[in-house]
Amino acid sequence: MEPFNRVLSSLDLPEITEDLRELYARGLIVIPSIPEFDPIPDLDTVGNVSYVGPLTMLNDLGAADGGHDIERNGIFFYRTMFDATRAEEFLDAFGDLGSEIMIATGDGSVARSLRDSSRFGRASIKVMFDMSVVARTAKCAVTIGGHGSCLSCIQASLPSVIVLDPSPERELNARWMERMGLGYVLRPPTTHPSVIPWAQIRTLAEGLSSDSETRSNVTKWRARLNRDGAAIAVDRIANFANL
Repeated sequence: MEPFNRVLSSLDLPEITEDLRELYARGLIVIPSIPEFDPIPDLDTVGNVSYVGPLTMLNDLGAADGGHDIERNGIFFYRTMFDATRAEEFLDAFGDLGSEIMIATGDGSVARSLRDSSRFGRASIKVMFDMSVVARTAKCAVTIGGHGSCLSCIQASLPSVIVLDPSPERELNARWMERMGLGYVLRPPTTHPSVIPWAQIRTLAEGLSSDSETRSNVTKWRARLNRDGAAIAVDRIANFANL
């Protein structure tokens, strides 16, 4: 804590006495989510907390109309395919989708490597996709359960198959997705890299996208998430700082 206290002292601010988290309780806490997805125990005792909804690409672009009443056949993969050596197994499971396969690697070198391998047929491979486009073309997503990807998929009306690695944060996100009826969670054996059972993923994905209760849940929570966003966050911060 000493480096923090030196800075605080130089600014004539109270020093930390026990825990760095004291800093959070001194000012406004803006949470880019909703209470149902990121609940805070004993919220009344925490202080000045403001939920503003997810801060994602879909906030600034406006909520894309990703309703399941339109024909969407694609599947969006986010950070679940890194190894071209398993392309054959992947295409055995998903190859019939052709260009409707969207693989987002989150990493430029990985995206180039997968494209250069020429083993993925007509699949579209990029670092990231415009989620408003994904919302119009994909029926479900396969992700690793990150906070932003979970909320973005809900906003895009995409139920998710979540392939977990040993991450407490992602485990928590995945549990909320399950509880809210927005996805299935798969926990493959821990290996490096993870060996994802693509045939099983396809079965789960098809089950999700055709389940009427899941579609209803996605519609409900999408509407809830899209009420707020970046503009609300800016307004709360400006008011707190008297700007």
